[in-house]
Amino acid sequence: MVETLKSWRKRWLSCGDTENLFRDNPSNQMQGVMQLKATNSGMPMKVAQRIDVSKFMSYIKVSRTQLNHIKRLKQSGDGIQTKHVSRVIGGLDKSHVKPYGALLEDEQRRLREHWLEMSCNDLPAAFEVLRERKVLMEKSIKLLGLELQQKNVSVLRKVRCDLSFNSFS
Repeated sequence: MVETLKSWRKRWLSCGDTENLFRDNPSNQMQGVMQLKATNSGMPMKVAQRIDVSKFMSYIKVSRTQLNHIKRLKQSGDGIQTKHVSRVIGGLDKSHVKPYGALLEDEQRRLREHWLEMSCNDLPAAFEVLRERKVLMEKSIKLLGLELQQKNVSVLRKVRCDLSFNSFS
């Protein structure tokens, strides 16, 4: 970048017409930019990792009523101001400020409990309901079939009677 600034300074001092100072050839300008990027790409940059971020993050545990109060503040249209939030939640000394890792562990524990509850209680109950519904459908299909057979027999009898009555006439 320093080299680019030095070249611009040279151009400025040597150029008589400042209008045409940077208008010589757009491709040359692009090459300069490309070269600048290429030289700077050699510098290693520290990439923030997930572990690094979690060390410095924290969260405040709030109750459901406090959360509802904050949502109402947000809906009022003024935005959420710090003084209003501190009135609802209280001071940070009184709040339950915990590290971010504790939040992750708590969420993992709740998720595990939820899946255990589903797999042990909810899924077997749902399969039982499904099985009962299937048995009920099979019974309904059988009864409907029997009813249709009986109606079909009675219709056939009527047709036979009508045919035999018509043949006598």
